[in-house]
Amino acid sequence: MSMSKISKKTRWISKQLTPEQLSRLREDDVEINATDLFHREPEQRSNQLFLGYYSKPGIKFGLEKYGVFDDLNKRGYNNLHLDINTEDPYKQRLSIYNLENDDRQLLVELILRRKHFVIETSFPSKIAGRSFEFFFIEWLTLQNPRASFTSDRPQLPGQNFPGLRRGKVVYELLFISCKRLRLAGMLSVPEFFHNAQIYSKTFHFLNPDLEGKRRAIARDLLGDHSLAKVSWAIDFECITENDKPFKWFTSELIMPIDEDLQDYFESEEYHSLVITSFDKHRYALDTSRWEKKNRNI
Repeated sequence: MSMSKISKKTRWISKQLTPEQLSRLREDDVEINATDLFHREPEQRSNQLFLGYYSKPGIKFGLEKYGVFDDLNKRGYNNLHLDINTEDPYKQRLSIYNLENDDRQLLVELILRRKHFVIETSFPSKIAGRSFEFFFIEWLTLQNPRASFTSDRPQLPGQNFPGLRRGKVVYELLFISCKRLRLAGMLSVPEFFHNAQIYSKTFHFLNPDLEGKRRAIARDLLGDHSLAKVSWAIDFECITENDKPFKWFTSELIMPIDEDLQDYFESEEYHSLVITSFDKHRYALDTSRWEKKNRNI
């Protein structure tokens, strides 16, 4: 992802938001010194700041400007509350919920930390052995508890309610936040196939062999089956890989911002290994196992 792929509206709003607006501890707070924002180590910053940068009023102000709260209001959620947990500067939680008749309806939950990660590659590369700092997305929930699953929007593994269909907006805002904090990109370890597939335009497996496998799964299965069915079948271990039982892999998925990381994913060596893996793997639904699993649900 690059700034050119961010919507014009989001890019324009991001340029209007200042560090002072996003970091003030109260609505009437004085400006925070730029040295405190950019040059001190996280443990030296106020533990009231989310990721050492964003205050609760600042996050609320930004989300209002980006139209996130208006969007939720239009869905009937009119008593919105924002919570942040900043006790651990390297692993923090942000949640948005709606209160209705003492019922706390969770809409958004993000567990995020800044993570230094040493890159290991399967071929010689200028990023091999280097440490980069990422946003590590440990958990992201975007759900609409008032909606119901349908045949057009079936339940996916890990879901309790249908999604809000605002994943692109959230990742745009995380991308902008990465840029503000001068991080190398976003890092995640997808628990399910659909997580990796949905964001495959901007996130890629660091390991080219696994990226080739993901693409081969999409090639062999998504033409005949829905994403939900494929993701459930993988979760239930009802898929074969080259005629052998297949188990989903958990590995690093990266959305690069740093130029050297971008060069790695765009390199001829990476693409060659992806294609090699893509060509040598074949996936199929184990129909008898799938039917047996469904009978037992």
